[in-house]
Amino acid sequence: MNYNGLKATGVFYFSPDGDVIRFTARRFKGNEESSKRYLWTMNITEYKTFDGIKVPCKMSSTWSLDNGDWTWLKLEVTNMQYNIKSPISRSDRHQNAGA
Repeated sequence: MNYNGLKATGVFYFSPDGDVIRFTARRFKGNEESSKRYLWTMNITEYKTFDGIKVPCKMSSTWSLDNGDWTWLKLEVTNMQYNIKSPISRSDRHQNAGA
């Protein structure tokens, strides 16, 4: 992937049915100058259908660090709503951004 001069790579893994089950990338752990890149893995373990759209609903994110794996996120999507109109208009958001 190349976006505005930034380049990144990652690997998607799919089930025999075509569902994404894993994504891996080498990511910087931290924002400091001395931060190192480590393998970062998102494992998707379950899908659910919300309003007729199948989406990943259970996943975890793990860093493979020098001292072992660290799962820092376990996520479960239990509800999803689509195309919800924001109560704040786009112009209101820009006006309130500096407040």
